[in-house]
Amino acid sequence: MATTNSTAAVIARGTSNAAFAQLSSNAATTRSGTTATLTMASTATLATNDYCLIQGHDLEEYNGVFQVTVASGTTLTYTIKQDPGASSGTTVMTVDKVTFGTAVDMSTAYDGKVIGGIQNGNSAPGVAAQIWVGEAVTSSSIVDYVWRPVAAGDITAKSWTPFSYTMRPGTYVNFIVCRNTTNAVDCYLSAVKTTAV
Repeated sequence: MATTNSTAAVIARGTSNAAFAQLSSNAATTRSGTTATLTMASTATLATNDYCLIQGHDLEEYNGVFQVTVASGTTLTYTIKQDPGASSGTTVMTVDKVTFGTAVDMSTAYDGKVIGGIQNGNSAPGVAAQIWVGEAVTSSSIVDYVWRPVAAGDITAKSWTPFSYTMRPGTYVNFIVCRNTTNAVDCYLSAVKTTAV
């Protein structure tokens, strides 16, 4: 057995993880095939190619982590895994900008571990930062991941919240940090995996 240090699953730090106000508003989400269009009050704080955690839709295909395209000052589009056959009936959902990691390919590994943590700055965040994990079995394409929250920081200035996670063999693993924290936080995650010689 050989231990391979992975450069993957490193989350951006410092000003690249600047705080972002969560967007939540009366909205409408429609689709054309696998392209979803979300219309909301304003997309002014988003840019094309941002990664966002979108939650609250009644149809699961519209929820998850997506790379968005800002189509106008009130609309954004994103690609969903499959056509749900209907537009969303939900009118209130949340959009959080996230810092997106780099996938760890565990498809041929025996085991793996991620360590790191969340570091609050001199000014306490108004909302605790969250770490979410995404796992996929077919590829590292963003639409294939199933996401769930696995850790949260706190709202104490200069606080450090350690984090560790055991990755499952036979999967692709990635992490995001939600950035609706009022004040900036740092997050660092590093992965090590064990592969056959």
